[in-house]
Amino acid sequence: MGKESEAKKNNEIFDGETEHCGLDSERPDNGNGKCTCPMARKYLGQVFEFHQHIDEKQAELNSYRDLLESIRGCDFDEHFNATRSADPPFVTFANKVVDLEAEIKDDTAALGRMKFEVGQTIDQLPSWNERVVLRYRYLLLLPWRTVAQKMGFTKRWVLRVHDRALGSFERMLLEDEERAKPK
Repeated sequence: MGKESEAKKNNEIFDGETEHCGLDSERPDNGNGKCTCPMARKYLGQVFEFHQHIDEKQAELNSYRDLLESIRGCDFDEHFNATRSADPPFVTFANKVVDLEAEIKDDTAALGRMKFEVGQTIDQLPSWNERVVLRYRYLLLLPWRTVAQKMGFTKRWVLRVHDRALGSFERMLLEDEERAKPK
């Protein structure tokens, strides 16, 4: 799959195709009928954003690897340039590859911890359907159509469950926030 089609697929994953979640008094829908549930969306969306961050680093790593493979041979003519680095370009590229590989490894471990934490929070929801929809969508990053197929329901039904799940999740986060406030 090409980089452009993969980016397009990832953008379709979070296209905002949801109706209002039912938190009318606490979180208005801004008149457009779309759920706003900002805390729930931000908390659940962090996995997707971090995954994109890792993908961007992977693309950068691949470009440095391509540069390493395209380095031309030695030129034995005598040239002196005082502003040019004494190291050949491939050393700089190789060092950048090593650094990026280490960063990606660390970020991937952090993503795993983040998914675990988000998964534990999702597991606190009482509805099994809501938990499954949120797990497929926000932890596995599946598009709506795939979520619906895996659950054996229509996309419309899955979107409705998602809306309820966001509302439940938002209420749960608000309750946790209230409990954490000093009295």
